[in-house]
Amino acid sequence: MVLAAAAGCVAPGSAIGRLGFSGSIVTESVPPLSPSIQVTLPKHYGLGGLDPYFGQPEDYGHRDQTVTVQVQDGKFSVDFPPVVYHVSVWLLPPLGAFPRHPPSPTFFVYFSDTPDEVYLVGIDRGTFRYKVLDRASWSEKPADRAAWQIIHGEYSARGAGRQAVWYLHIEAKRPNNSVEPTRALSGASGSP
Repeated sequence: MVLAAAAGCVAPGSAIGRLGFSGSIVTESVPPLSPSIQVTLPKHYGLGGLDPYFGQPEDYGHRDQTVTVQVQDGKFSVDFPPVVYHVSVWLLPPLGAFPRHPPSPTFFVYFSDTPDEVYLVGIDRGTFRYKVLDRASWSEKPADRAAWQIIHGEYSARGAGRQAVWYLHIEAKRPNNSVEPTRALSGASGSP
């Protein structure tokens, strides 16, 4: 009985949050690099731990959300439509729902001038991390051999309360700015 009281009473629930993806391109080239960037929030975002056992993401109304944005003056920013995410509601003790804000997402990022690479970016246990994948094989490639380097990333809110939009903000640079674009992103095939 004491163990049950110490464990508490938790019920599954859901909340609606607002997510965004923003960043800047660090460059010394003139004119500055201004690729278009395609960002995908995967359909698995926001599902609870047991949700995949009871159905596909589509069964819960989740779909991949993809937005393309043009870099202007070295900066870009996109907002996604509101998303539903899993929360745990503490009934005893009455602490409310956790997490209190949308958990940090992982995004698939494609730069228009490097259509053969996919950048998987996100926060892992409080630390920004990214991987570079070959788009044809989905195998990981060394980040130091990629066309772009993501040199910084952070997850933070703009605004307050229910109007807050939680952004994953990155800074990216092209180590070798003399590389010419290979082909437009729209001509590339594949999906996250």
